[in-house]
Amino acid sequence: MKTGCEAQGQRQKVIDFLRRPKEIESVIWRKEETIAELKSCLLPQSAKYREGGSTSLSTDRTGDIMAKVDGIEAELEQLKKKRAAAILDIYQTVEMLENETERKVITAIYIKGVTHSKAAEETGYSLRHVDRIQKKGLEHLEEIIEEPGTFGGDNMA
Repeated sequence: MKTGCEAQGQRQKVIDFLRRPKEIESVIWRKEETIAELKSCLLPQSAKYREGGSTSLSTDRTGDIMAKVDGIEAELEQLKKKRAAAILDIYQTVEMLENETERKVITAIYIKGVTHSKAAEETGYSLRHVDRIQKKGLEHLEEIIEEPGTFGGDNMA
């Protein structure tokens, strides 16, 4: 039998597993913003003006910026692939839940990212009942993920 701390730790692993795509999505957004900002430095209007005429960014600096953009874009492609793989892992693991209502609630909250209120509205259950369904669904996912050789268990490391 698990202690309260062990159960809480396992529950957090399940929640972290379900939140992976959103966390990766956040990193992707930050990198896309960085790329946009760096590219804006390469635009003609970002050139520095001096007395007697305009000068653009130094060729060395432009090359550095372009190399940085290329590097971030490569990282971005890898992150997008990682996010897609995480989404697949989650969908396949959630499909192992035997209870259709638990699948709907877990999918709504953790995959679609809707609020508990919206999940309640979508399922036709009260908010309190959705909370209980979510809790039961997480418990069942813990069991699925703990099983050696299961898809979810192989992807929790």
